Amino acid sequence: SVLNTPFANAGPNQSITAGSIASLNGVINSFNTSGVGSIWLPDSLVVNPFDDTTNTVNLLVSTSFVLVAVDTSTGCSTTDTTIVSVSSTPLTTTISTSADSICQGGSVLLNVNATGGTGNYSYSWSPSGGLSTPNAASTNASPATTTKYFVTVNDGLTTTTDSIEITVLPLPGVSINFPDTFCVNEPAMVLSGGLPLGGSYQVNGFTAINFDPS
Repeated sequence: SVLNTPFANAGPNQSITAGSIASLNGVINSFNTSGVGSIWLPDSLVVNPFDDTTNTVNLLVSTSFVLVAVDTSTGCSTTDTTIVSVSSTPLTTTISTSADSICQGGSVLLNVNATGGTGNYSYSWSPSGGLSTPNAASTNASPATTTKYFVTVNDGLTTTTDSIEITVLPLPGVSINFPDTFCVNEPAMVLSGGLPLGGSYQVNGFTAINFDPS
């Protein structure tokens, strides 16, 4: 005798963004008086693989899901397939900085730009010492010595790490041949002879070329 096979419909194809879940709305039926069972494959990517209507786990790549219907009395089976297309790009990061090198005592702005993935990003900079906001996309860094900073970005499903090195330049030694004492009513003195060459002079916090002891 020829036995009837059960009916299975896996539902229409669909598209989701990376890291999202998809609803699987299958329909099964048996042409016999007995029941019919079902399973979704791959079952590891389905929340309840033995339910014809269920959800997938968070998906990162496009996947074909097969609904298998089995007649419990005859053992006859049939399948149907639906495709869940994941439309997104992998999680990537790019670090930018306001300067690759700073003088001792200075600071620099670090910024990481994340794209792709789920779009739900969290950030972690290390080493965190000397950082204003180590858990934000942008942070001010004030390293005492040359330091390589790492930033880890997580989108809830995947993690990526990037790095950048900030060079700390030592402050130059400064000297000037300048008298310690002055006579009353002595005329203003031209500021010169300081080392290293090319610098500027300040008197009481203001840039100047002369010093008037009066």
